[in-house]
Amino acid sequence: LKRAANCFKYHRKVFWFEPWEKIYAQDDERQLDFKSSLIFESFLKEAYFELDYELNIVPQDTIASRSLWLR
Repeated sequence: LKRAANCFKYHRKVFWFEPWEKIYAQDDERQLDFKSSLIFESFLKEAYFELDYELNIVPQDTIASRSLWLR
């Protein structure tokens, strides 16, 4: 998997949305409870760092504020 991830890289900069308990909800796509999502996030974040991606953490704020930040 690491070889494939290194061969088929996306853009080096990644927008990172940390789990946000206030708006977190389980559904068909988000099957983990919030506590488990934090554990999963730590593994995923580590993998991105190992593959030399730059994580740009998007602030937990209103949609309008986030959209301004992403510009």
